[in-house]
Amino acid sequence: MSAPIDIPASERGKTRVFAVNLPWAEAQATTAQALLGVDDLPKDAATLFPVADLADIGLTGYLTEGLGLSDDQIAVDKSKLSALDGFVLVLVSNLLKGQAVTVDPGPNLTLIGTYLDVPAAVDLTPLTSDAASGQLAGGNAPLDPPKFEVLYLMIAAIILSALVLAIFLVGLL
Repeated sequence: MSAPIDIPASERGKTRVFAVNLPWAEAQATTAQALLGVDDLPKDAATLFPVADLADIGLTGYLTEGLGLSDDQIAVDKSKLSALDGFVLVLVSNLLKGQAVTVDPGPNLTLIGTYLDVPAAVDLTPLTSDAASGQLAGGNAPLDPPKFEVLYLMIAAIILSALVLAIFLVGLL
């Protein structure tokens, strides 16, 4: 059992992994929203699935390769994560879309770990290709002088409106 968790609207970059403490049939019949006690949870913010679905890469591979969490963080809980069977629930705070949430896991969920997303490294190495050097041809072309076509059209519209109004007024007399 895990205590209630307050997730502020400003929280970004945290992924929580919960073990689901329910028999297989009950876990299949429930939803992540029901387990977390949050009715208005954004659809993709929490994922409930059987660990067996990750047979090829395992839960630790899903967290590192699928969600981009660092190997160092996952290594700390690797034995706990590898021992999980049945269902797990993964809650990603970035997918809460700025919504403040209080999660109440209750007896059906056990928090295994909270992990920080690691931003991708930005490579600022200068480009070495010849195509990446020099300046673009043409530079800043001078602007064309303003065209008076729009002004002529506006004057014509005003004259036409005045003519129609005059005809209308003459017809009333």
